[in-house]
Amino acid sequence: MPSTRESAHIAVVAGGIAGLATALNLLDRAEAAGQSVQVTVFEKGDAPGGNLQTLREDGWQLEWGPNGFLDNEPATLRLVSRLGLDPELQPSSDLTRHRFLLVNGRLQEIPTSPLAFLKSNMLGWGAKLRMAGEFFIPPRRDLGRAAVNPATDETVDRFGRRRLGAAFAEIMLDPMVKGIFGGNSRRLSLAAAFPRMVELEQDHGGLFKAMIALSRKRRGEGKSGTDAGPSGVLTSFKGGMGALVDETGRALAADPRCDLRLGAAVTHITRTDGAWQVGGKGFDAGPFDAVIDAAPA
Repeated sequence: MPSTRESAHIAVVAGGIAGLATALNLLDRAEAAGQSVQVTVFEKGDAPGGNLQTLREDGWQLEWGPNGFLDNEPATLRLVSRLGLDPELQPSSDLTRHRFLLVNGRLQEIPTSPLAFLKSNMLGWGAKLRMAGEFFIPPRRDLGRAAVNPATDETVDRFGRRRLGAAFAEIMLDPMVKGIFGGNSRRLSLAAAFPRMVELEQDHGGLFKAMIALSRKRRGEGKSGTDAGPSGVLTSFKGGMGALVDETGRALAADPRCDLRLGAAVTHITRTDGAWQVGGKGFDAGPFDAVIDAAPA
């Protein structure tokens, strides 16, 4: 039912960077279209940002969640420019490409080549052989239809276990997902987070087969490497990824059309008489014309 109020009222559930960016985008688009809108963001924590936080202790700068983003994503760069953060961008250096994981109480460097992987003690030989067996794992024929049939979607963890084994999924894949999304690989949608992996299995039948096919194609074009993985340069900010949350929060706080409610954990959403109500412990808010769920996967 269309709203009878002069101004549309939209609720955004969760005030992580996804929710904050969504709220800001709604306000910007409404202003550009000359439309009136009110946006209320409900965040369960005492501060916005969710998992995206930068900590500073004893002279160290630490990321609580994602440590950067790939600079080939236009939407992220548009948000950066919208917030005036372009001068604060900090691309990662080629001199600091070494990455480490804490495995069984020891820091181990993540191998970046097949030979380094074979020599690495990060995974046992059983796990390495299981990964090699990926070449013989048949593809899922219904993968990539999540938009049409959500039941066919697969989590990142399930995909990793199915194609490369449990050890790889737990030791290497899950930390990588946390570093990129600050999310749980057991709940994160593969189609949403890594659509490229879905394409590779669909088009080539598997990841190793895709790497071989793409490598041959690039050699034929006079190029090196493959096009199987994500491209772009890992980028952060001079003050850490928390700068993105801080500036988005400031922009919303300065806009009278936005109400950012902290300590408001949403437990139920109901629809009555064509309008939405959002509630939790100690509060009940509405009516809303629309509700956007930006909570973590």
